[in-house]
Amino acid sequence: MKVYNPRTGMDALQVLPISLASADQRASLAGRTGPGTCYRLYTENAYKNEMLQSTVPEIQQTNLEYLWVLGALNNVGDLTELGWQMVEFPLDPPLAKLLLMGEQFECLNDVLTIVSMLSVPSVFFRPKDREEESDAAREMFVVPESDHLTLVNVYEQWKVNEYMGDFLQVKGLRRARDIRSQLLDILKKLEFHYLTIYAINFFSSHALNLWLFKFV
Repeated sequence: MKVYNPRTGMDALQVLPISLASADQRASLAGRTGPGTCYRLYTENAYKNEMLQSTVPEIQQTNLEYLWVLGALNNVGDLTELGWQMVEFPLDPPLAKLLLMGEQFECLNDVLTIVSMLSVPSVFFRPKDREEESDAAREMFVVPESDHLTLVNVYEQWKVNEYMGDFLQVKGLRRARDIRSQLLDILKKLEFHYLTIYAINFFSSHALNLWLFKFV
C-alpha cells in the first residue's frame, strides 16, 4: 500500500494486511461467473483479529497540500463535498477526481474506461522476437491526439472482438474490466448518471486531452 510519510515528504510502499471488506470481496469473485473456490493464504485468527474492517481510503494516505490543490480539502483542512465523494473510490486522488469530473463534463463512459486502464500496467505485449509485428498491431489502436483516447480505443476494440486481441495483455485488460465494473457500482451507489456519450464524439479529441492533462 502506498502511504505518505510527512517526515520525509515522500510516498512509500508498505506491506500491510488486507481489510476484511477486501478479503470478502475477493472471495466473492471466486464464484462470480461460475462455481469457484477461494483459498485464503492467512490464518483464521488473522482474519478475525488482525485485519481492519475496511480498507484505508487512498485519500487518507496522501499529502494534505496535494489534496488541497485537488479541491478535496478546504482552507482549514476539512474535507470538501468533492473530497467526501473522492473518499468513496479505491483510487489515487487524481484519478478519483478525474472520474467525478467525468459526469460534470458529460463524458463519464469514456473517463470510466480511462481511469480503469490507468489503474493497471500497460496492456500492450511486445515479445522480443516479434517487435515489428507488435508495434504494427499497437499502431492500429493509436488515436494521434491523445494517449488517453488510445486507451479507450484499445478497450472498446477488445470488447468488439469478444475480449480477444493480438499482442494485448488479456490479463491486464480483464483486470481493467473488473475495476471498471467496481467503479461503476460505486457511481451507481452515489446516484451518478452513467452516460453512454462518448467523449471522442462529444468533445474534440484535443479538448478532452487538455482536460485530462489538467486533472491527472
